[in-house]
Amino acid sequence: ESYRLSRIVDDLLDLSRIEFGGADEWERVRIATLVREVIARLQPEATRSGVTLEATGGTDAEVLGDRVQLVSALENLVINAVKYSGDGKKVAVDVHATEEVVRIAVVDQGIGIAAKDHQRIFERFYRVDRARSRTTGGSGLGLSIVRHVVSNHGGTVSLESEEGRGSTFAVVLPREPATSASEVVEDGVEEGSVSV
Repeated sequence: ESYRLSRIVDDLLDLSRIEFGGADEWERVRIATLVREVIARLQPEATRSGVTLEATGGTDAEVLGDRVQLVSALENLVINAVKYSGDGKKVAVDVHATEEVVRIAVVDQGIGIAAKDHQRIFERFYRVDRARSRTTGGSGLGLSIVRHVVSNHGGTVSLESEEGRGSTFAVVLPREPATSASEVVEDGVEEGSVSV
C-alpha cells in the first residue's frame, strides 16, 4: 500500500507538471529513438510478465515537443498494455508518419475494455476494474497524463477496444504544431467520442 501511495503521489506531481508546464523544453524529438528507449526501459517488466514487446513500422520522423512529456505518455501506454496482457501475449508499438503527422499506436492482445468504459477511460482515477487494479497497481492517472501530454502537443489520442480481444491506443501528433502548447482539455470527453 505504501508503494502504491508513492506511485499516486509521483503521478500527481507528474500530471501537475504536465498540466501547468510551459513550452521551454521543446525540441526536435526523433520518435523511433523515443520508442526504442521506452521499450528498453520496460523490457524487464514485460519479461517478468511473459509479454513480448516489439516496435513495428520504421520511420525516422521527428516531432517538435517536450521529450520528457512524450516519454511519460508512451511509457504509460506501454506499461498499461503489458499489465493487462497475459503470459505469451505480444505488445506492439507501431509508428507511421506522413508529412503532417506521426501516429504512434500501442497494440495489445490483452483483456480489452468494455464499450461502456470507453468514454471515461481518460478521466483521473477512473478504473475499469477496481478489484483487478489492486493486483496490477497503478494510480489511475496514467491515461489522464497521456491525454494531457497529447493535448499539449496539439494532437489526439483514440481508443479501439473490445473485451477479450485487446486494445489499441493511437496517438496522432502534428510534426509542426500550430502553437507550442495547446489549451488543456477538461477531464470529460464528448459523448459519442472515444478520441480526445
